[in-house]
Amino acid sequence: MYSESVNEDIGPHNEKYRQDFPVEVGASNIEVRLRIDEFDSDDYGKIRLTLYDNNNRPVANDTFYQLEKYLNVKYENVSPGDWHIIVSVEKELGSNSINVGGNINVFGRAVNSTV
Repeated sequence: MYSESVNEDIGPHNEKYRQDFPVEVGASNIEVRLRIDEFDSDDYGKIRLTLYDNNNRPVANDTFYQLEKYLNVKYENVSPGDWHIIVSVEKELGSNSINVGGNINVFGRAVNSTV
């Protein structure tokens, strides 16, 4: 139903990134998979991906630790509206930055679909 790419540098002074996306009637689930690059130190603490529903409530999250490469969240109780993700870094990045890249996918069948 909907797919959007994410490619954002976080840091050195912004430790939070938000991306909004629409969810239409007929959607059944959401999957977000993000890759973290240029993350070579645990000085930053954890990196967290949180999925928020159309009422601004957190419904799913994942935390990135130093030896991992991906953040993944899936959610199935989907209702239409404006949803968003927030990627946040636990500690200040100092002069460093990281890159967050991946996809937001909304699956389902559009109401007006004849397939």
